[in-house]
Amino acid sequence: MFVTVPSFAALALAVFTAACDRVAPPPPRRVFASADGTCVVRVEKVRGAAPQVTCAAVTLNRKGVEVPVWKRELEYTPWRVFVASDGHAVAVDSWGRRGNEHTVVVIDAKGKIVRDYQLEDILTKAEIGEHVLCSVSNRWWTQGAWMRFESPSREETIFAVDLPWGKKIRISSKTGRILRTSEIGQ
Repeated sequence: MFVTVPSFAALALAVFTAACDRVAPPPPRRVFASADGTCVVRVEKVRGAAPQVTCAAVTLNRKGVEVPVWKRELEYTPWRVFVASDGHAVAVDSWGRRGNEHTVVVIDAKGKIVRDYQLEDILTKAEIGEHVLCSVSNRWWTQGAWMRFESPSREETIFAVDLPWGKKIRISSKTGRILRTSEIGQ
């Protein structure tokens, strides 16, 4: 059986097209709020010679006036940002490149990046191969996950990720370290 070059090219193009992602550009401005609504983070695309993204956290005082908490530039556009009421934030995934660079970025209450994880820092190769749907540009590791901030003690706020296949990930918002179960609440 012989396959002609044009039919092979058509087949290759069909397979490649099926595996490609079509991702619309991010909105120019998005707002993410803490669970209690006391702190918000705005993510805005800044126009200029080089595209930049500004990420800023604000709270409201008793009169309803915004009070800046922190502001910083990012080299990428986060897909989603989780915000704690104390100003800590965790940016999850890059827009159009989910599960690749900047998979989990921990930002402290002053706006400093404490830790920038890639997916291989969080999941093993075996876990990625078995549980993560992969396409050309995205690795959909958070499909069905429950992500949130938890406060097991007054001194610590933890970013929690419960994956649908049973893995639980806990990250310190102060140090950015991935915590073992025995370290939570101490």
